[in-house]
Amino acid sequence: MPEKERMQLAAIILAGGASSRMGRPKESLPWGDESLLGRTCRTLSACCAPVVVVARDRTQGLPPLPEGTLVACDAPGAAGPLAGLLAGLQALLAAGLHGDDATFVTACDHPFLFADAVRALHRELGNARLVMPEVATVLQPLCAIYRLGCVGAVERL
Repeated sequence: MPEKERMQLAAIILAGGASSRMGRPKESLPWGDESLLGRTCRTLSACCAPVVVVARDRTQGLPPLPEGTLVACDAPGAAGPLAGLLAGLQALLAAGLHGDDATFVTACDHPFLFADAVRALHRELGNARLVMPEVATVLQPLCAIYRLGCVGAVERL
């Protein structure tokens, strides 16, 4: 029997927020010579494949994205990061990944993310369904790694 292939690590970047408090789209804010979203995509492309950006809908204007970045959309009327997580998980499964594969999940406005930190978090996953950092007793679900097999639980939530 052939040895089981290594678990694939993908990435989901949530970019569907309305930026209502900011007054302009966070994903398009400049960060050096690129956008916040572009930087996050580029950073995650160094350690994850594929990278999926989840937008509100098809009409949301996204800044230029690196080649090969997939775009998914929240379900109509959906709101919040849980709906974005579901859309991203479904897109990865549709792209051919499997339930044992994993994905790093973050928001588009985390420019201080580093590929080495994502790799370190990935090493902690082991056989668990997810690994999520805790900072000052607060769990960080938008800096976590989830197995794609959790899609059913996310749908129920």
